[in-house]
Amino acid sequence: MAELVAFRASLGRIGFTAAGQDALVAQGFTSMTRLLMFQTDQIKRVCKLLRERERDPIDINMTQEQLLEAMRSWVKTRTRCGMPITPNLFTLEVAEEEAIKMVNALEAVKTDKQDDIKMPSKFKGLDWPINKEAFETYCSRLTSSDGLVTLNYVLRDDEYPEEGVDYVNEHEMMVMRAPLTGIQYDRETSVSIC
Repeated sequence: MAELVAFRASLGRIGFTAAGQDALVAQGFTSMTRLLMFQTDQIKRVCKLLRERERDPIDINMTQEQLLEAMRSWVKTRTRCGMPITPNLFTLEVAEEEAIKMVNALEAVKTDKQDDIKMPSKFKGLDWPINKEAFETYCSRLTSSDGLVTLNYVLRDDEYPEEGVDYVNEHEMMVMRAPLTGIQYDRETSVSIC
């Protein structure tokens, strides 16, 4: 019950009225972590369904829809980094920053094609000290399968991140905090990048 109350409060902070919160809960959106069960296009579909239903349509504007998607992205990022999902940390300011980050990432995907990233030709030899820097640079240009972090995270020395570290930016935080265990890590280390 407390999880639902906290989730509803988060929805309220991004502009959802009590009726909008009720409608989302009725569709199965009952906690922040539950958002991970839905893809972005499913969130869009639910918002459209609630806006266009014949009985008691819910006024969900594009900003609210984008901020709901940002909530999902925020939860996904924190889950990926092994950080707690604390609903009261998801403020309107955090939601807007996350939404801007999402838009920037989509625009970057359109211009950055990973297929164009070629492994340096000097990797042919087995001299690791010479190849290490080039390999790290190569991995830092490739994105993980979930698109949240660059693959150089799998090369870091410390398995568990230090607590209380102030990172330069979100990219550095993701590289230093992404778990070196689990399904995502297994997927990324089992794929041949050579």
